[in-house]
Amino acid sequence: MPKRPRTRKFSQRQTSDDDAVSSREESANTRSSRVSANPSQSSEIEKALKELKKTIAGQRSAATFVAVEEMNAKKIVLPLNHASADSSPAALQQLASDCSPATFGRGSQDILDPSFRQAGKMEPANFATTFHPADLRIITLIERILLPSVINEPASSKVIPSSLVEPWTLTIYGQLDALLHNPQFLPNGGVLGIYYAHAYAHISKVANTNLPLTLKGSDLVLYSVLHALGATVSIQPVLEVDKGDYNWGHGLETEDGELVGEQLHPYHQSSSSTEYDPLDQIIRDEWPHSKMTGITWLTSQKHWEQALRYVAYGNEPSVETSYSTAAIFATIPNWNKRSSSQ
Repeated sequence: MPKRPRTRKFSQRQTSDDDAVSSREESANTRSSRVSANPSQSSEIEKALKELKKTIAGQRSAATFVAVEEMNAKKIVLPLNHASADSSPAALQQLASDCSPATFGRGSQDILDPSFRQAGKMEPANFATTFHPADLRIITLIERILLPSVINEPASSKVIPSSLVEPWTLTIYGQLDALLHNPQFLPNGGVLGIYYAHAYAHISKVANTNLPLTLKGSDLVLYSVLHALGATVSIQPVLEVDKGDYNWGHGLETEDGELVGEQLHPYHQSSSSTEYDPLDQIIRDEWPHSKMTGITWLTSQKHWEQALRYVAYGNEPSVETSYSTAAIFATIPNWNKRSSSQ
């Protein structure tokens, strides 16, 4: 078994004015830092980030499926690359059409409600795949990630115990560790953002309690690796709004940044309207958040859910809905703090 490296823990508070996220301009311009970057060093950082994103993206897979009503096998190659009919949106739509309606969990109930969620399923007898997890050592990784080496962890804990996995044995651990040891990487500190690869019910009333414990796959790996590397890790929602509407009237129409919730908020239907209150005021009151700039995103958005509904006024009143997605945020200290903790 690989030897566990010495664990580093940063003395880091939750996001603050001093060590939180710098603006994108400040992150790119390190004149205020004691460390100056040259073009070759910047290129090395960009290359390392590119390799990290490639690792997160993972490998392509292929699957063959057969509909219940007919026995003509259909093939689909994922992710879609549009190189052939087997890897096209039409092939994916065919797979979705051949699935039968499936129930899903909402709260404590198992329900079938297509108006709320279009869930589908295909019986194992009608599905085959050319992908073998043993070929890519996935079975070995599953054993490392999901099988606990310590079985007496408290079941009510809201934090994923680092003792349940061996993140230092994974490739991505070495990649992130190398970046954190590089003085040119976020010299002033910053935040890494990772949108979830899997869909979770992040707008449910119990999400704050249950979501950290239900992470799976690459989401679990990244959360565990960042936690093991000493970063301050949190799970927070990101609200999608029209930035022009949100900043309208404040002279901030071109201001960049993400609206990050203070915690995982349940879905909320507001009685407020833009006839009496500006949109930014409604969101501040109904969906507590902070505006975060300079996030270094390692993945792109995938899964959106309805987060906030309100009445909007233009030529006539209408009901508008804002959507949110959940992400892992890792607060990275500045280089001075990182180097003193090594």
